Amino acid sequence: MSESWSEAERQLLITAYELGKRQRPATDERLAKMGAGLFEETLVDWDGASDSLVGKGMLERDEEALRLTADGWRIAENSTKNFSAVSSRRLWCAVSRAKPTASSARLSTAEICANTA
Repeated sequence: MSESWSEAERQLLITAYELGKRQRPATDERLAKMGAGLFEETLVDWDGASDSLVGKGMLERDEEALRLTADGWRIAENSTKNFSAVSSRRLWCAVSRAKPTASSARLSTAEICANTA
């Protein structure tokens, strides 16, 4: 992503993208849960990020959820290519509602995720 994106905006775009790929609405609750699973200890405060991204034309807001615009989708898709193997496994854990418990890429997915569905 360009230097003009804050870390909060980057995380929010990636999280909305991951929910969108699964055809799940990006509600506040889902964004919070998925974001916590994806970014764990690197999660930053997203306060104001959604309004900023709406203003930049990257997100649209309806009554129930946020939705990526075509530009937002493209930028988020490109930024997810930089995820490491560990981040990909964390994503799997977030999607499966399990809690990541380790950060080594050498561990199997089962070893990384605790079964806390």
